[in-house]
Amino acid sequence: MTFGSCHKEGKYTPSKKISRIYEESSSDGRHLSQSWNWNKNKLQSINHHNYDGSIYFTEDFTYKNGRISRIDLRFPDSYSSDYFEITYDGGKLSRITEYYDGRLSNESSFTYKNGKISTMNETYYSKHYKDEAMPTVKSTFLSLIIPELSDRIVENLYRLSNKSGSDFFTYSFEWKGNNISMIKCSYDEGGTETKFTYDNKKNPFYGLLDDGSPSLEAVSSKNNVTSYTDYYYNYDGETSIGTCTYTYTYDGNWPTSERYQVNHQFSFGIYYTSYGTTYYEYVK
Repeated sequence: MTFGSCHKEGKYTPSKKISRIYEESSSDGRHLSQSWNWNKNKLQSINHHNYDGSIYFTEDFTYKNGRISRIDLRFPDSYSSDYFEITYDGGKLSRITEYYDGRLSNESSFTYKNGKISTMNETYYSKHYKDEAMPTVKSTFLSLIIPELSDRIVENLYRLSNKSGSDFFTYSFEWKGNNISMIKCSYDEGGTETKFTYDNKKNPFYGLLDDGSPSLEAVSSKNNVTSYTDYYYNYDGETSIGTCTYTYTYDGNWPTSERYQVNHQFSFGIYYTSYGTTYYEYVK
């Protein structure tokens, strides 16, 4: 998603186009993660791959008046109709609705201040959740949010899966220039606060309206995230702090690799670190 004032939302026309993304973690070797398919300057689809190279699912993009209006998810050997519909109010993104197996499962609405997003309100309709739907929910739209937070949201959705009604999350945003400097999230059982720093290089995801992107700040900000600090809390008094640093290699102004290290410290004494590298290839 792009929420800055310099782009017309729903249009993604980078001068350097991603063709392949590879992932390498502390526990797994390097493997193909995504393959992107272009029709001239228009992104047609993205294949998301399993560790063995097979396709886990494919995103197909539909455009209206040059802007992304719908994203369909195709899973091999699946007949379910999973898709996102995107609506606009003038030049600004207004609403995203997510459907699982043809039923409304998630809805997001946006407000703006000074031409940039200021809040995002999400509603998850828990009465539609099934155990088999959870991996899909997590792997798609939730990946737009801070990745570590998505784990907590999924836990809440599991808890609510046998209830009727819905669950709500509110995100507020602060900006420094064309980059998001802070995201605050509140929900029924607690909240988060995350602060970001950036480099001055070009972000290849900037302006992409996509449900498989790394995180919200990674596609909304003009430059590349170099670090973030998370603070989590809940109403039982438990807290945790997470930090992540990113180190890049570049081809000119564009990143070709991104090494990350994530550190977490919990109030009950557990501390752990994970790291890995993402590699980017571009259309020649």
